[in-house]
Amino acid sequence: CVIGPRPIDLHTKGLQKLGIDIRNEEGYVIGRTTDLKGADVFLGGNFGSSVLATANIMCAAARARGTTTIEFAACEPELVNLAGFLRQMGDRIAGDGSHCITVEGTERLHGAEYTVIPDRIEAGTYLLAGAVTGGQVRVERCVPEHLHALTDKMEEAGLEITRTADVLEVKPSRRWKAVDIVTLPYPGFPILPPGNVSKKK
Repeated sequence: CVIGPRPIDLHTKGLQKLGIDIRNEEGYVIGRTTDLKGADVFLGGNFGSSVLATANIMCAAARARGTTTIEFAACEPELVNLAGFLRQMGDRIAGDGSHCITVEGTERLHGAEYTVIPDRIEAGTYLLAGAVTGGQVRVERCVPEHLHALTDKMEEAGLEITRTADVLEVKPSRRWKAVDIVTLPYPGFPILPPGNVSKKK
């Protein structure tokens, strides 16, 4: 991947636990199964857990026979949103937002209407763009609690942030100060590609 190493070992490990045969064929990863079975899956890797591996295992487990337990699952808001969507479609999921998610498989899922949460990285990018250009930027229809790590550091740097239920606004400031930023899985400061453990601004 152009932004750094993005191994898929946790994806394949978890899917294999559920009964999917994974093979590399002519540069492609091919998965085959005739029967998904619930299992205990541990998703700890060299760089911690994996958001997309957790999502893939949740989706596969939704149709597996029995119960799947995902240990060391990622906790990002996007996974809580996915769990809500799967529940709306008839699946039974518990523990989303924590490091242990359980999924009770079901034979059939049904259609549903669901609202996807706003993109917290995009919202944060707009706030930072306003700050570095000396402008006043108001980001509406976001989820402020998903950006606590970012707004905390922006305030520490001397910026003024105002919040309401679904709005974040940054006001221009001529006085900035340097702050140390260490990237961590959610709810920490959004992670950079593996290998970039910390960044100082």
